[in-house]
Amino acid sequence: MTDVRIQKLELTDCEDKIEQNYYDWGRERSKEGWVDPTWENATQQQRRAVSLRGYALYDGCPAPQGNDITAAEIWATVGFRSRMVEPDAVRILARADKVPPLLARIPDDAQLEKASAEQIAAAAEIIRSLIAYQISFAKITKMLHKKRPAFMPVLDSVVFDFLWKNFPHVIKQASPVEELLHLCQSILQVYIRPVGQIRADLARRGFPLSNARVLDWILWIGWRNSGFGKPIVRTWETSSLAEAKAKAQKQWETTLQSFHS
Repeated sequence: MTDVRIQKLELTDCEDKIEQNYYDWGRERSKEGWVDPTWENATQQQRRAVSLRGYALYDGCPAPQGNDITAAEIWATVGFRSRMVEPDAVRILARADKVPPLLARIPDDAQLEKASAEQIAAAAEIIRSLIAYQISFAKITKMLHKKRPAFMPVLDSVVFDFLWKNFPHVIKQASPVEELLHLCQSILQVYIRPVGQIRADLARRGFPLSNARVLDWILWIGWRNSGFGKPIVRTWETSSLAEAKAKAQKQWETTLQSFHS
């Protein structure tokens, strides 16, 4: 099992934690309550069957590649609890004609860890072009991840909270989306070895994912119940934002030195 620590985030047994989340997604619930047992009480056979069911809801749900936005990838986000509803789909499709020439700059098999500045700029412009009433970064990036699964990270509220509170020396709450994508790329490049190990282990279990999606999972699981919603001064145990920035920068520089040594 693989353990990962990124700034103030620590996640142990990443492969099991990710599979357990698929299990939670795939559990059936009836009018009377849960049909499937909890993860702790499930047999290995039950764990596998229910986890694969959860995986199929979003990550395993096929979506057309290419450069056109379609209803298929819009509705696939429902399996990731995007709260996408019919008026949201209409708003996205109403703006979808702006996307193909921008998405064409990003190959179907583009990888975030190897992406160019031009590709990241195109992705940021796509996100901006689709923002509308009730259409946030989270819904847009969950949809775009299905178009470019190895390139587009999912920037939901938990991941965004992790990014700015753990890297306040790099981004701000109001930073443009390009800076968020560049930061995700930088983190992935530094942690590519453990992320690759987790990816390989999950693929052997029947859950093929991209490196970008594995990183998403690590950040989401590791932060939602430990740091999400906590003030940044509590995150870094400081009395000011300036101190928090200094501590975050020092810790990240130490991490970079260790990975490059």
